Amino acid sequence: MILKGTIDFRSYSIEIASTYFESECSISWGNSLINVNGCKCSLKQDHLDDSIQVKEPNNILTILKLSPALICEESFFTYSDVSNLIPISTSGLNIWYCAESNIICILRNEFGIIPLFYIHIPNSFFAFSTDLPTLLGMKKVRNVIEIDSQRIIDYLTFRSDSNIDYDSSTFYHQIKSSLPGHILYVKSENVKSKPVIKFNPYKYENLKTKEDFGDAIQNALKKSVYLATVNGSVVSHLSGGLDSSSLSAITKLLFPNRQLQTLYAETRTKFADEDYYARSVAEKIDSVHYSVEPQKNDFELLKLYISIYGHPECMVLSPSLQGSMLKFAQTLGSKTMLNGHDGDSIVGTGLEYLSELFKKREWNKIESILSNKINDPSYTSVNKNWNYLSPINKYGFLKNDFFLRKLIEILRYKKYKKFASVYFEVYNKFGISPFLLLKRGIVSLYNNIAGNKVPNSLLRNGIERKSSAFSNSLSEALRGELSEQFQDDFKSVFNRQSIVFNEELFALGNYYSIHVALPYYDKNLFELCLATPTEIKFDNGIGRGHLRQAMKDILPEVVRTRQDKAAFGLYGRDAVLRMLQQGSDYMENTIEVWNYVDKKKYKHAINIMLKKDQPSYIYSRCQFLIMRTISLSLWLDWFNERKSS
Repeated sequence: MILKGTIDFRSYSIEIASTYFESECSISWGNSLINVNGCKCSLKQDHLDDSIQVKEPNNILTILKLSPALICEESFFTYSDVSNLIPISTSGLNIWYCAESNIICILRNEFGIIPLFYIHIPNSFFAFSTDLPTLLGMKKVRNVIEIDSQRIIDYLTFRSDSNIDYDSSTFYHQIKSSLPGHILYVKSENVKSKPVIKFNPYKYENLKTKEDFGDAIQNALKKSVYLATVNGSVVSHLSGGLDSSSLSAITKLLFPNRQLQTLYAETRTKFADEDYYARSVAEKIDSVHYSVEPQKNDFELLKLYISIYGHPECMVLSPSLQGSMLKFAQTLGSKTMLNGHDGDSIVGTGLEYLSELFKKREWNKIESILSNKINDPSYTSVNKNWNYLSPINKYGFLKNDFFLRKLIEILRYKKYKKFASVYFEVYNKFGISPFLLLKRGIVSLYNNIAGNKVPNSLLRNGIERKSSAFSNSLSEALRGELSEQFQDDFKSVFNRQSIVFNEELFALGNYYSIHVALPYYDKNLFELCLATPTEIKFDNGIGRGHLRQAMKDILPEVVRTRQDKAAFGLYGRDAVLRMLQQGSDYMENTIEVWNYVDKKKYKHAINIMLKKDQPSYIYSRCQFLIMRTISLSLWLDWFNERKSS
């Protein structure tokens, strides 16, 4: 579904067009008449047709509502006060037009599931679309847009997008993005944005035990999955992890007589192979299960998808994996594909409980928790000899790793007195040697000397990233008057990378004619998880105890209680190496990207990536730098070609 619209402020003519795959529906306003599919009707009419309603309070205000399932159903409602709205639905996009005051109001879903890009030229025109290339395709838009260099600098800086809130900026100076949970007030002379969504975790204060929260979360997840799957023709991306497995199992629980198809991405790499877990779920819920090998033409797909997004790829993993799942789902004739993004952030792991104990210096509790974590198999991806270590050595590894990270974190903030105080307590209780701190410093120095040090960016000398004074403005605005203790939860949900990924899934869904449903993005579910005590989430170090409780007797125990999680580092490295090979001629001959990226630094990152047996964090950073450079180059060339056409 692509929605687009324009407003000419000189004549106040308004045109909106909505396309849902093959079907089309056009709506336009003007002179107190509304035109729907060529049929003109007065705003004073109570019923225009089966899907459109107009009511008339003191001040006429009409609303176009797009449902989350993206079915082309338009409904119009009215409110008497534009400045004090209580929206009927916040699940998709709501668009109001007030004919009396000539104001357009646009409300975007609180989690940004459906994007909305716009351009406003004062006293001239306002244009918007859920599809960025469609907006760029408008001649009056294409004639005025310029690239935003600051956004490019942010994009090229390691972990910048994951550490900064989503904001209204795009890769184009004049084009902005509507903020999740905000209403845009569009007038001829300006555009203003105001947060209107309020989250309330305190309404669940009656819940006390893990069982209480588990039951409530199960019910909330059932409702969200039901809304996403009620229309049938559903396929579920089943990775074998807790998030996707829960969605698949609940879908089958809700519709036991309906055939459910599940898809597993067959990466065939160590630490990312979850085939056993995916099949365990598929067997329990009796789904028709498919293993799909991601396409390996990574460079070609990256180029295609960038033209679909209208901006560079936000993920550092090859888009081949998500694209292959959608393409396969399309061949099955499915109209909806369930996706578990961003279950981790919405649900929360509770692993911050250890940090809370560290701040309170509750050493005995920390010791007990670390002792219990020696059976955690997830450390096999961190320490290759983990399964062969004795319990004492495993505990020593966990103890040293945890306290060294926390102590170095204090030093990083130059809190030297606090460091000395905490260190002596830790030394007396746990015997953390100062030589371990020194060893980490020596290793870091060696990497610098040996040329293994990987920078935060490959930016050319002289190009600097400006610090953003409003890096947490969205998460703080949506947190509202809630306690600051929730701030990290809001930051993990409303960071730029997560929401831009939603936008990319929406664009890919349009391309493959399939709706990507994201049931974890549910307001009630998020509020419940905010309300869940950290200790219940932590669950003795296993993490996500509240969701595990919710899935009791629904998931196979081997999946519900598993402690490890897929790591896509090796798959990501293989994909980047393929991309380097497939795009080597292109990158050698491309020009504009080197105005931002130092070519020598780029080649150095490639050389490190080609080395064998490097630490995973080295590969991870090189993968980021290489993928982002290639993505940026492809987008710059696409944009220049588009603008000149």
